[in-house]
Amino acid sequence: MTSWSARYRAGECFAVWDELRAYGPDGVPDALHEDAEEVARETMRRVAANVDVIVERLTAVGYAFAYPEDARQTPISRLLPMARPGIMGWRFRAGVRLY
Repeated sequence: MTSWSARYRAGECFAVWDELRAYGPDGVPDALHEDAEEVARETMRRVAANVDVIVERLTAVGYAFAYPEDARQTPISRLLPMARPGIMGWRFRAGVRLY
C-alpha cells in the first residue's frame, strides 16, 4: 500500500482524508499513526503557505488589518487549549472537518 502521505502529496487529498476519518473517534491503528501525522503536518504546511499568500495579497492592495501582529501566527499556540487527543494526536472539539 502506498503511504497516505505519499498519496496526499501526489494530489489524493480528499481520498486520503476520507480514509483517515473513516477510522472514527478511535483513530488510526498505532502502526499507521506516524503516516497519518505526516498527512496532518503536510496539510498544515499547505494551510500556512496559503495564509501567507492571502496576507501578502491583502497587504499589497492596502488592506489594513485591525491587528496586524495577528494576521499570521503559528496556529498551535492559539489552538492547543481547544484540542484533545484524537484521530492523529489532536482533534478539535468544534468538530472541524479536516482535509
